[in-house]
Amino acid sequence: MESSSASSTSVRSRHKQLASGVFAFEGDPENDLSVKYSARLILQFLHDLHDLKYIFRDIGTPRS
Repeated sequence: MESSSASSTSVRSRHKQLASGVFAFEGDPENDLSVKYSARLILQFLHDLHDLKYIFRDIGTPRS
């Protein structure tokens, strides 16, 4: 029987082979442009925690 730590390591190894990063587009989430949350914070957190590589593009309405 395979131990749980060995099993999770093999899953992580396969996962790293499947995906090398994230490419994210972000548009305007709502009609209210005063809302200031973004997926970029989550991507940065994952980068800091797991060295996730990402490309982020804001394709929403430019804010003035």
